[in-house]
Amino acid sequence: MSTTEMPRNPGAPADGPPRVPSSTLAPPRRQRRYGRLALAGALVALFAVGTPAAWVYFSQTVSVVGLADGVRYGKQITAGDLVEMSVPTGSGINAVDWAQRDSVVGHFAVVDLQAGQLLPTGATAPEIKPAKGTSIVAVGVKAGFLPAAELAAGNAVRIVAVRSTPGTTPADPTNLPSSIAATVFSISRQAPDGTTVVSVVVPDASADAVARLSAAGQAALVLLPRG
Repeated sequence: MSTTEMPRNPGAPADGPPRVPSSTLAPPRRQRRYGRLALAGALVALFAVGTPAAWVYFSQTVSVVGLADGVRYGKQITAGDLVEMSVPTGSGINAVDWAQRDSVVGHFAVVDLQAGQLLPTGATAPEIKPAKGTSIVAVGVKAGFLPAAELAAGNAVRIVAVRSTPGTTPADPTNLPSSIAATVFSISRQAPDGTTVVSVVVPDASADAVARLSAAGQAALVLLPRG
């Protein structure tokens, strides 16, 4: 019985497997590796060039005004209250330039300023004026009718009509509310009779009533919590 042999590809070894056409072979891995190395090298070079430039930009600073001591609302700012501080260039932080520090000396704080903070533009004013529709009234407050806690400009208070001595009535009681909301503007030293004069900001409609209470010695101040 005879057998039929399968034809072989030309050039194939007699005792080996048939050759696979070169067009079906995968490209050498070495070429892929060289491509990845080239890309990595380009990224490293880009990073090496960009990093120093970014470091130089963010390491540059400008001098601005900071607070060496806290300044309460309504208090005048002195040169000793200010200190030089540095912030990164282009940071966008709102602060008065150190070169302009003399422009705020002698101004009044329109907000409470804390020691160590930067001084924002607009946080001071040459003078403090009551807002439209309000008035500043001086109130003489007798000892015992003033909170034991230290008052400061900007404190929120209530002015309450009280009887100073037995048998007396509040001044013009028919024209007085039970209490009047106010904001402390300034505080004077205590007088020899124990009376402390507190200037307060009140609505125009309440200004006359507060003045009458003060004149009658029948005003008491209630200190309200902040916020």
